[in-house]
Amino acid sequence: MDYLRSTVFAEKFDPREERFPDYFLDLWQLGKLGVAGVHPMYWTQLQTIVLMQTLLNVVVAIIIFKFIVQRRGSALSYSIGYGIVCPTLVCVPVWIISLADLYNPAFLVASAASPVLLFFRCLEAMHGTVPAFAEKSLSTFLLYYCATVQFEIDPNTGHVIRIDTKYLISQTLKFLILFAEISVVFSILIPLDYQVFSQKEITSLTDLFYWGNLGNNYVMAFLTALMIEVGATGVGLLTSLLSGIKTVQLNFNPLTASSSPSDFWGRRWNRLVSSGLKRGIFRPFRKNGYGRNTAALATFLVSGLLHEYILVIIAIRKVIQMNQISLRGTHFLFFFWNGIVLLAEPPLTETPFVQWVSRNFPRPVKTFLVVLTVLPVAHLFTNEYKEVYDAFSLGFPRFYIL
Repeated sequence: MDYLRSTVFAEKFDPREERFPDYFLDLWQLGKLGVAGVHPMYWTQLQTIVLMQTLLNVVVAIIIFKFIVQRRGSALSYSIGYGIVCPTLVCVPVWIISLADLYNPAFLVASAASPVLLFFRCLEAMHGTVPAFAEKSLSTFLLYYCATVQFEIDPNTGHVIRIDTKYLISQTLKFLILFAEISVVFSILIPLDYQVFSQKEITSLTDLFYWGNLGNNYVMAFLTALMIEVGATGVGLLTSLLSGIKTVQLNFNPLTASSSPSDFWGRRWNRLVSSGLKRGIFRPFRKNGYGRNTAALATFLVSGLLHEYILVIIAIRKVIQMNQISLRGTHFLFFFWNGIVLLAEPPLTETPFVQWVSRNFPRPVKTFLVVLTVLPVAHLFTNEYKEVYDAFSLGFPRFYIL
């Protein structure tokens, strides 16, 4: 591991360091365009973290299949799941960070991606909510577990879907477009400190709906969605090249096509996390006799705790040095609010006003109203992640008008 520290992970990619243009281009009547390039080791480090986690996935999958799936319902399966596997997975990101000597906050988040997913997959294994195709054999179980970005499964056959040339070309073009798009977005937002519109300090509930605050929250939601998509597409493309299997798309236009809060959270936003929460929390609650509302609220509360845990990982070096955890609970509040919104959705859809809106308003307006249920409190989530945005931006070119 010392070899990896001194080679692959030698560069720390500290987002606090100022970036300067490496190249200059003359722009007619605009001056010069400065371009800060990308260190090639940035993406090499990210992919190395993913490969390390793939090995972890395989080892954990074998343990879970042998001692939990094949012994489901026994005291031994619950003892191993709750007593060994889940607690170990909580500690794994700290070990990865220590072994690779990671400092970049984006890499700290990446180090927790696979252990978090495995945590919920351990829960679904114990409670019998694993997709049917995955439990046919150890080999299918390994296929389900081994990729941090999930393989795409044919719902009719239960088999993985193989890639072809058309798929590779479309995914490569998609990644290149997203790569260019997020480079431009970061180049605009970072000099503005992520505030495109006038920001108003929130001292009352009405300030949550101030147009400038809502606008900035939408910009940050757009940036977050873009980061999820470009990261998943890049890692998914490389995973497909190595495995020959398609990977799932994480986002399905949540900010431009959602028809309801449940559609936004359940089918469009970060489907990797939402599927893990659905099978690891929601369905086990339902199987144990709890109502849909209780299960849904529990799922959002667990999601809040999960994201608070991610904040601990981001601040892990401060946590270790100071021997204390300092959290404000903003992510928990964010998901608690959205859990309440989701519970309110079914009765509200039965009201005459909402039904009239559904029949008469065009799709973009309805989507805007859905997103508006999130925007007033979106800062509770995005404000805590600004250092992650800065850290992630180091993987993309930066443009400067000089």
